[in-house]
Amino acid sequence: MANTLPSINLTNNDWTNLNTASGIAVGTAIEIQNQSSTTILVAISPTKPTLDFKGFIIPPLPAEIATISANESIVWVLGSGPVNVQVA
Repeated sequence: MANTLPSINLTNNDWTNLNTASGIAVGTAIEIQNQSSTTILVAISPTKPTLDFKGFIIPPLPAEIATISANESIVWVLGSGPVNVQVA
């Protein structure tokens, strides 16, 4: 079982490279848990999406989880509040 990683706090309402922020290599299967009271958007792209890009949604609490398959590109998240990322 993978070690538990600390939550990442999204604060600036700009796309955040989740792979860089978590230290998890691009292409690794991951689980993203929205721990905030707001919606988090997710995009999978080799480049940073524009602010008007409509990624898929991870709803707010109660602790919704999205799974990203292995061999995907960079995972980007947009929102405000904590998210937790773990190797799937």
